[in-house]
Amino acid sequence: MNDRPEQWDWPEPVQDRMSDQDFAMIVQEMRREPGFEERYAQGRAKMLKLWEELRAMRETPAEPYQPDESDWPEPMQDRMSDQDFAMIAQEMRSQPGYEEARARRLAKITQLFAEFRAHPEFPAEGFTLMRDEEGTGE
Repeated sequence: MNDRPEQWDWPEPVQDRMSDQDFAMIVQEMRREPGFEERYAQGRAKMLKLWEELRAMRETPAEPYQPDESDWPEPMQDRMSDQDFAMIAQEMRSQPGYEEARARRLAKITQLFAEFRAHPEFPAEGFTLMRDEEGTGE
């Protein structure tokens, strides 16, 4: 539920309904209150400090997030036996529509691979070259 009033029900800002002279008079009365200048100086100092922090954050790039590898879940294949994994794969294959879905996934992967090979920024033999270079340690 949205409890916020509709936009046309929102009150107008007071500054839009009063004259500049009335607004200036209110500001002068606020300045006469005891402690106003101190509160104003403190608020201004906080704002300037925040502004400097934001400027420093913009100038120094954020460090990339490095997840702790000990928090990563252990792959399921490492916790189950080969027989259990084979049994699960057999059960998946026995489900209706599995082969059709598998064929669709393979067709989509093949299509994506063809699109990558046709992309002008990748040489046609790029994937093969990258794979070959991995083995030579270059």
